[in-house]
Amino acid sequence: MLSKQGFLVYGFDYYGGSRNSKSGGQDMLGMSVKTELTDLTNVVDKLTSENYVDKDHLSIMGVSQGGVVASLYAAANPEQIYKLGLIFPDYALFDDVKETYQNLGSPPFDQLPDSLTHHNARLGKIYLTDALDIDIDIEDVQRKITAPTLIVHGTNDTTAPYQYSVDASQRIPNAKLVTVEGGRHRIDENLSEIAIPAIQNFLAE
Repeated sequence: MLSKQGFLVYGFDYYGGSRNSKSGGQDMLGMSVKTELTDLTNVVDKLTSENYVDKDHLSIMGVSQGGVVASLYAAANPEQIYKLGLIFPDYALFDDVKETYQNLGSPPFDQLPDSLTHHNARLGKIYLTDALDIDIDIEDVQRKITAPTLIVHGTNDTTAPYQYSVDASQRIPNAKLVTVEGGRHRIDENLSEIAIPAIQNFLAE
């Protein structure tokens, strides 16, 4: 899609980001927003070291939790990011993690089990501890994003509720929210019909 428009596109998945990750990791026990931020940082560092990459026009896009990670990177590295695209970013994960932690009795971090169930997924305790880190205030992160930002989100998303993106679009200084009526937390025909031309136009502007 984008490569046909003349864009250089590099796609990757996060190490241990899912049971089907092609980047490695046999489970998700060592994955968190912070480990994925490290992965993204390494990818950007590698790409910007290549002569064929236009470093002044480097855009990043993230889907679901990847959208949260992309937001963290864009806020911390405003000079690196030309544009930011977010597809149903899961900003709700921080509230979800707090709920899971409370359901576990809010124990000291060193007393958390090594693995636990969170939203029907088997994750390591690092997923909770990193998301609960007091250094991460996602609302403050959103306010620090300076790159033009496109958010695409469906109104029927029950994993990452649409309202979180509505709120984010009001905090991110230069954000545009594209609403997919009836869209859920997956890339299907309904979302693609709206998201694809929106992304193409956004990057071409």
